[in-house]
Amino acid sequence: MCGIFSINSLDKNLEGIKFVEGTKKALNKLSHRGPDGSGIIVKPSAILGHRRLSIIDIASGQQPMQTHDGKIGITYNGEVYNYIEIRNELIELGHKFKTDSDTEVVLKAYSQYGIKCLEKFRGMFAFVIVNFETKEFFAARDRFGIKPLYFTKKDDFYIFSSEIRPMHYSGLVSLEVNSKRLEEYLVFGYVAGQETLHQNIHEIEGGHYLYVSKDKKEYKKYWHPVSIARKNISFEDVVNELDKKIFDAVSAWSISDVEVGSLLSGGVDSSLVTALSKKILGNVHTFSLGFPEDKDIDESHHIRNLKDYLKVKNTFINFKESYIHDSLTDLSGHFDEPILDPNNYSLMALCKNIKNLTDIKVILCGEGADELFGGYPRHRQISNEFKTNSDDNLLLMSLNKVALPRLKMIGANTNFSRKNREMITATLHSKDAINRVLEHDQLTFLTTRLHSQDRIGMYYGLEIRTPFLDHTLAEFVNGLPGNYKLHTQWSKYILRSVAQKYIPKTIAWEKKKIGLNIPYSRMLFDGSLRNIFDELVINEGNIGKYFSVKKIQELLNLHKPGIEGQDHSNTLWRILAMELWFRSL
Repeated sequence: MCGIFSINSLDKNLEGIKFVEGTKKALNKLSHRGPDGSGIIVKPSAILGHRRLSIIDIASGQQPMQTHDGKIGITYNGEVYNYIEIRNELIELGHKFKTDSDTEVVLKAYSQYGIKCLEKFRGMFAFVIVNFETKEFFAARDRFGIKPLYFTKKDDFYIFSSEIRPMHYSGLVSLEVNSKRLEEYLVFGYVAGQETLHQNIHEIEGGHYLYVSKDKKEYKKYWHPVSIARKNISFEDVVNELDKKIFDAVSAWSISDVEVGSLLSGGVDSSLVTALSKKILGNVHTFSLGFPEDKDIDESHHIRNLKDYLKVKNTFINFKESYIHDSLTDLSGHFDEPILDPNNYSLMALCKNIKNLTDIKVILCGEGADELFGGYPRHRQISNEFKTNSDDNLLLMSLNKVALPRLKMIGANTNFSRKNREMITATLHSKDAINRVLEHDQLTFLTTRLHSQDRIGMYYGLEIRTPFLDHTLAEFVNGLPGNYKLHTQWSKYILRSVAQKYIPKTIAWEKKKIGLNIPYSRMLFDGSLRNIFDELVINEGNIGKYFSVKKIQELLNLHKPGIEGQDHSNTLWRILAMELWFRSL
């Protein structure tokens, strides 16, 4: 995994010191993403910058990279797991390779197939490719948007970056709050679509590309998670085929020239990934988090049982609530936008300890399984409502509609624009109510989960891989009947049916879902987060420029943990996260 930064122009000469030095400053700001090396190519029409975390072809995969004739260059972040197959195909077509890296395969696949090269790639990636002679450039992101890519357009040039803050650090971009999207964040926890909370800074969405030449500008979606619905396939046959596809995905996403580890939370998703990676790799170092201060959410017993059952090495880390207080500004100052929820701090604690205690750079995880197989309670609730109502607004708002009265209470605009979300909802393919809910989640909520995972992992130079989001696996799962996923009283029914072959049935069929959840509702009521909220938001909050601090105080006073209609923790956390973000700009 890496950090990329690029400046591209059709008309302007970019060889001036302002652009070169700006790129170098941006690369310094991206150093956490690539501590193993740095590189830059300067041409009249483009500057390509790169920070490298060496995973594949450690010896000769340096970037940015050019074709042998120097006509085409690339700065690339990611892993294409089927690169050897594509490489062999290109060799048969007459291409010669100087390295064993997937970067060179991506570069030459583009030179051979053009934009259609995206159809061949299996994995997670973001890149900018430029033809130095014609000045045309091509920026793309993997299907689900696992790897980030932002861009902004000035008068006569574009800037691309793995993160937003380096754009500002370059001295070429000023950061201004996109105030029209603040309410959307407070309701949903993130901004959907191409816009961000930074004015005039956009992201290339997952499954999209941007192509610019003298004659054409094209921003286009090249992949959708749902294509063909499978019919007349028995449950038993599906279990067997799904078993093979998950095994194949974990196998493909385990490729590496360095040691691969695995996150082990004690739930079915991470347990299955760990079990399969152990089978594939022979040995795998697992990492787990315990919550000794909160026995209701602690899954240490599952983790101990799994460790012994799978015979894996496990590093167990105890999470204390004081960690949030100690790390609050560190993480908020690193994120490009306000943090979705406090559970990111538990992932931060894991990644920090992996970095400090080991030399591991690659970590497998179970992210994405909930959105594919129906792992959240709301999936059942919303799909049941949709079966009765068939109103896509149920999907667009989901359970976030409970936040609208809170917005009104703090003097915010409840009629904020939902255009971006309406555009996403209009693209849904699934007719089945359950699948329609899951498809919507994959195009919206999942994107911010992946954003958080990338930022936290790369903060510590860790590449976190998500084999459940292998696109061939996802396409298969999305084509299955919804009741194979949400079946009577069971969530993720089909996945559990596969998992029980590899992990104890007591874990495969465990109904209680915890994950790495932090009890932040209670902490906002009478814990450390309450004190922080009072100090930062109520007493001297920058958020007062946009919302009523007096009314926010009233909302805080009404908060009662766990009581339906009176638990306002989601909105209160987002207010606190927004305040921290304002202070970090």
